[in-house]
Amino acid sequence: MSNAGYSCFVLDQIKRMAARGDVVVSVHAIERMRDRKVKGRDLFSAIASATNAAYQAERDNWKVTGGIDADGDDLTLIVAIKANLIIVTIF
Repeated sequence: MSNAGYSCFVLDQIKRMAARGDVVVSVHAIERMRDRKVKGRDLFSAIASATNAAYQAERDNWKVTGGIDADGDDLTLIVAIKANLIIVTIF
């Protein structure tokens, strides 16, 4: 499987985990959400509408881009895939 194909596979996995509610939001991400006035529904909207997931080897996590929040604003998430989908931060 090519890198692009694998990224699509992982993005689908991220979306499935979020749809099932298998999500944990880190303390850091909660702080960023407060700072940026982002709600939980915005996280799920951004994941559902995301178009790309890029692996960040130096941090062993995924940068999820191309998604929009519930208000239509761009929202990027950094996530880790473990037993649950862990939202590390947002911007």
